[in-house]
Amino acid sequence: MADFCAIDPRLEALGLTPNAKALAYAYVEKFGDRPAGALIVRGRCDREGEARAIAQDIVAKGDRRFIAETYAPESVEYAMQAWIDVNSGATSILALETGLLGVMNTFSDSMLAHLSCHLGGNALDPQPVLAEEAERIAWLEAQPNVMKVLKREGNMVRWHVEVREAS
Repeated sequence: MADFCAIDPRLEALGLTPNAKALAYAYVEKFGDRPAGALIVRGRCDREGEARAIAQDIVAKGDRRFIAETYAPESVEYAMQAWIDVNSGATSILALETGLLGVMNTFSDSMLAHLSCHLGGNALDPQPVLAEEAERIAWLEAQPNVMKVLKREGNMVRWHVEVREAS
């Protein structure tokens, strides 16, 4: 069993808030000694990282309506989807990332806060372990300060956990 008190540079590098970091450490403590492990693949990201992630999802899914179909309908999401709709020639990850970042940069941090909890370090994405999905998801949902657990985003298998900020 992993030593819960040990500092894990991989988890520290995720830039998580205190509650999200505590959850990441607890998840690794709980599941880290299993054959599938307990990898956290994403934590805090900046605007560029979020734009890149969305662009990668659009290309991977092959769906230019990915934003409208995945995110809550808010002004940022409307503007990002409108950019995608108008710029049909932007098909590469780089072109989409650049365009989406340009749109995101027209909004304040507070406006972007609802787009993704990753921007504030209040979300983490554990690597899915489908053979243990029921147990791991139930465990995540039962943890204090967990607000939302997703098993899929835009019909793609991706575990995503949103954590309440420390008060």
